[in-house]
Amino acid sequence: MLTHKIIRQQFRYAPLYYKPIVLVYIFTVLMILVKVGMIRQGTVTFLDVYFRWFDAYLLGLVFLPMSAIISLMTLGFRSYDYLLGGSRKVLYQQILVQSLLVQTAIWLPWSMITLISSYTFDIVSNYQAWIVIILSTVEVFFNQVFLLVMGLVGYVITKSKTVGLMIIVGLNMLLFSLYLTKHVTPFWKFTLSQSPLTKFTNVLILGLILWVLLSILLAIIKNRDY
Repeated sequence: MLTHKIIRQQFRYAPLYYKPIVLVYIFTVLMILVKVGMIRQGTVTFLDVYFRWFDAYLLGLVFLPMSAIISLMTLGFRSYDYLLGGSRKVLYQQILVQSLLVQTAIWLPWSMITLISSYTFDIVSNYQAWIVIILSTVEVFFNQVFLLVMGLVGYVITKSKTVGLMIIVGLNMLLFSLYLTKHVTPFWKFTLSQSPLTKFTNVLILGLILWVLLSILLAIIKNRDY
C-alpha cells in the first residue's frame, strides 16, 4: 500500500475523530479567552503576552497531554493491511499518518489563533519577534508529538492503550517537574522567550529526537506479532 493511499484511507476515517477533537477545540477557545482576559488586565508588552500564550499550566499541563491522549485513544488500524502491502511498515505508516493528522488538526487552530492574536495586540514589532513566536508554536507541536510517540511505543509493546495513556501522563508530569526545578532539557522550552537562533536550534534537536523515537517505533512494529 502506497503512502498516498494510506493518507487517503486515514482521511476517510476522519469523522471518527470529530467528537474528541471538538472537545479540544472548546478547551482551546476557553484557554484563549482566559489568556486574552489576563493580558488585557495588565501591561501589554511582548514578554507579558508571550508568557501568557506559552504558559506551563493550561498549555503544558493540560493541552499537551490532552492532545496526545486523544490521538492515542482514537487510534485504529487494520493489522492485516501489512499482508496486502507486503511489509509491516504499512502498519507503521498507518499509525504515523493517523496520529499526525489528529495532532495537526488540534495544533493548527491553536497556533493560528496565537499568531493572529499576537498581531492583534500589536506587540510583535520586528521580524525577530515573529520568528520567536512561530518557532515556539513549532516547539509546542513537537512536544505534543513527543508525548504521543512515547505513548505509542508503550501501546505497541504492551498492546494496551491504558499503558500508553499512563506513559503520556507520567512523562508529562516528569517534564513539568523538571521545568519547575529549572533542569535544562530540550522539552517545554516553549515556555521561554529565547533568541531566534536558540529557538531554531532547539527545534532541530527536538526534530532529531523525534526521528530517533520514530525509528525505534518502526523497529518495534516490525518485530511484533499481530
